[in-house]
Amino acid sequence: METLVFPDGKAMLIAWLKEHTGLTVASMVPNPRPDEFVTVQDAGSNRIDRHIREVSYTLNFWAKSTPRAYGMGSVVLAYFEIADDLGGVPMYRPRDWGPPVELPDESGQARYTATVSFRLKSSPLSGAFFMP
Repeated sequence: METLVFPDGKAMLIAWLKEHTGLTVASMVPNPRPDEFVTVQDAGSNRIDRHIREVSYTLNFWAKSTPRAYGMGSVVLAYFEIADDLGGVPMYRPRDWGPPVELPDESGQARYTATVSFRLKSSPLSGAFFMP
């Protein structure tokens, strides 16, 4: 039986967000903290079958004001739902789990959050990447 691996959905999503928003996008709050940025955190996954995995990520949208943070989230979700690929890698069934919701932060900076999911197809281990 062939050994299969899945692409790094989080890295793909971060690169896609950087390309489409022009914002700082990272997996952690940057230091120093910009006025506007997006963080991406793993929210779990579900293996549909041997070839398909559904992955989920929580996106946090940080801005100087709550309307701006909400707007950033709304626009990203609208573009995400019509995307066919992330950086040339096909993705399937992109969806959000609801609109951006306010998530107050101890720093006082406005933050909204939303969760997205999509499906990725596996590829054979040979040639997919090198592992020493």
